[in-house]
Amino acid sequence: MIIPIEFGKILQYISYIVVSVICLTGNASMIELIAYCGLTCLTCPIYLATRQENKEEQVKMRAEIVRLCQEHYGIHYELKDITDCDGCTAEHGRLFSSCKNCTIRKCAKQKGLENCAYCPEYACEKLLAFFGTDPTAKVRLDKIRNNIP
Repeated sequence: MIIPIEFGKILQYISYIVVSVICLTGNASMIELIAYCGLTCLTCPIYLATRQENKEEQVKMRAEIVRLCQEHYGIHYELKDITDCDGCTAEHGRLFSSCKNCTIRKCAKQKGLENCAYCPEYACEKLLAFFGTDPTAKVRLDKIRNNIP
């Protein structure tokens, strides 16, 4: 018997596992795609929907993203607004529409940073405000920062 699990709960669980692996191993480089702000692309619903090959499932995932953005960030999107994304640190490729205007992303790119953990001004006001909506991002960046030689 298959028990339906809410998509958001799955992502929270995956994120918890990823953070736990970093904390246990002390090796943040195990995760290839960490956004400038500390989100991990491998648990990002938009990134996962981009990689979903089943178009019907992809539409369901994008509808869930619309709901999650409203619930978690107070952002009102329509299904058509949920564009493909290859990760905000990718030099070439698709980028989610909101990432194009992200002030954290713009700042980190201008400074040539791998992510904000490497910034001498860490954690700035922009990041602190963001951490209020996603505290696990702070955990990731703090762990990376603590392991910088």
